[in-house]
Amino acid sequence: MTEETENTTEESPASAGNDDASLSEDVDEAEVEADESKTPTDTENVKEEAEVAESENDVEEVEVDDESAQTEAELRKTIEALESEKAELRGELESVRLEYAERLAEDTEFFEAEELAEKYTFDELKEKFDEAEASLVLESPGQEESTPAPQTGDVEQSELSTTDDGTDEEISALESKIERYDEMGWDAARTDAEERLAELR
Repeated sequence: MTEETENTTEESPASAGNDDASLSEDVDEAEVEADESKTPTDTENVKEEAEVAESENDVEEVEVDDESAQTEAELRKTIEALESEKAELRGELESVRLEYAERLAEDTEFFEAEELAEKYTFDELKEKFDEAEASLVLESPGQEESTPAPQTGDVEQSELSTTDDGTDEEISALESKIERYDEMGWDAARTDAEERLAELR
């Protein structure tokens, strides 16, 4: 009986040592787990940094998009205003061009205002109008229609004299017009006047 008690007493310190070692290991593992739970891993840090950077990029993109949209809207308004102004100026230019053509058509028998407007540009019409204003001489029309028929005398001689006078006046007028058309560069009008002059001569 005494031997068994001694054996039990001898085994007890060893068993106690094993229990202490196991308890120490458990405590160490718990501390490691606690440290791991408190300290994020490198992967988690990288992930968080990436999310923050992505969020910042999204904010920057939104700001850039807003600025681009605002700039685009301003440019569109500017373009619309310029197009409206351009259309208005074109209308005014066309109106003045037709007015020049009408004024010039009054001084020639060979062209209508529409023909002049189609044939010449605004600058050309303005130049010709200025030249015509500087050199234009108002000419009185021939007196053929207003000349009364002779009541007495030789009818044939009177008609011949009247015709000659009218022809001379028309020839003189045509020569003056030909010279003016030549100065203004109206080749077509000058050609027509020259043909008419050749017929009279």
